[in-house]
Amino acid sequence: MQLKSTSSEHTARLLKNGDYAITLPAAQYQELRRPGYVPARLVVLILPTGVDVPQVRSEDGRLVLDGIMLWSDPGTWEALPPGQQSGTVVLKRENEFTAEYIRDLIKIEGNGGGR
Repeated sequence: MQLKSTSSEHTARLLKNGDYAITLPAAQYQELRRPGYVPARLVVLILPTGVDVPQVRSEDGRLVLDGIMLWSDPGTWEALPPGQQSGTVVLKRENEFTAEYIRDLIKIEGNGGGR
């Protein structure tokens, strides 16, 4: 799993449909796409614009940050053409990185669902 965090609207670009897009250097993009025993995930914490240090608060016994955390499966990304310097990843708004998603992913992997 690769984790990223940004509060820059230039790094995590909001698309018209509500999804986000980020650009990764080609080497990083290709490394994440490389098949492995355990599937990779790119997880991006998108903070409100201009936030340098996120504020953590406690809610219902949980620690909460403002913003949204989205994931993408590099196994679904298109290969980059030779010589391309970067790759764009779309982070779908419905792919929230939540405790429920983590539980489901662990269950799938625990049942031999690796790639």
